[in-house]
Amino acid sequence: MALGSAAPRRDRASVLVVNDDGIDAPGILALVRALANCGTFDVYVAAPDAERSACSHCISIHAPLAVEPRSIPGAIAAYAVSGTPADCAMLATGALFPSIRFDFVVSGVNRGDNLGRHVIYSGTVAGAREGAMKTGGVGVAVSLCSYSRDADYSDAASVAAETLTAVRSTLGVYGALAGKVLNVNVPHRGDGNSGGGSGIKGVKLTRPGFSCTQPDWVRVSSPGEDAEVAAAAPAPPKSDDAYGAGVVPSVVVANDETHENGALVSDTGGDAAWTKGVRWFRNRPGPHTRDDGDGTDQRAIDDGYVSVSILSCEFESSDGGFEGGRESAWATGSDAGEVLRGYRDARCIGGGA
Repeated sequence: MALGSAAPRRDRASVLVVNDDGIDAPGILALVRALANCGTFDVYVAAPDAERSACSHCISIHAPLAVEPRSIPGAIAAYAVSGTPADCAMLATGALFPSIRFDFVVSGVNRGDNLGRHVIYSGTVAGAREGAMKTGGVGVAVSLCSYSRDADYSDAASVAAETLTAVRSTLGVYGALAGKVLNVNVPHRGDGNSGGGSGIKGVKLTRPGFSCTQPDWVRVSSPGEDAEVAAAAPAPPKSDDAYGAGVVPSVVVANDETHENGALVSDTGGDAAWTKGVRWFRNRPGPHTRDDGDGTDQRAIDDGYVSVSILSCEFESSDGGFEGGRESAWATGSDAGEVLRGYRDARCIGGGA
């Protein structure tokens, strides 16, 4: 029998918590607290020592990782790691806690959504995916659909704790989800779409749509000067736009300027004559492509529901797995989806389907 293929039989379940916003981020602190308060989870933490958002499933193989013990209320043990979310999950299961069989690897709570194609770029999703692959247990990626720096993570953390409880206690669900990832996105209570009370209408099983924030590449003068402008800029306004609360103005230069040996020089012929020197570009959020079709994760969030998508760690063959319009490499709707409907129908998270 494969590791993690059967439901946990112990009275308590072991949970590894990772994230991509960093070990001091409010989302992970709220998540650890909510899991510990359940009284049925032994919580361990391995998280990046600084923000590592949008690093996808990158791992570190060219340099050693620094690890430092930290104290987090509710966690039995916690470590800050100078690596990516995938590094954290890999290191925790292979070296930091080698004797612990983790039933769940939970990543988050992320600041901002991981809807649609963002699951490909997401460090949050990658941390849960790496954990599911290494342990054979259930990975859970949890994101709050708000980019505000002072957002309240309590609802999302509670949803995460109740999700783990439901998956663990509902007959057949844990085994069906073993080795897979639940991508959980929670609507922000301040977005105007959610209902009263906790601000969550219920839970909907969804498929990842094609929603994605497009890049807007801008020329900047240099990495150093750009960083100086960012450090000196006033605090950005509260925002729920993609990356909005964390992006400050850059030093943008004209198209006929470039750098040579660190000095700003002129390209008299414009872009067509750029044959020497170094130019610097910054990837900033551009227009957002929305896919809010029926059954998509975006539609569920827009309607005020928690979105739960099942992501597979198995990639499809050359046929792409797109039959019937479903990306089966990312959203398996087979046995796991059928069993998970019991979790949804139990209305264990504040509302109906």
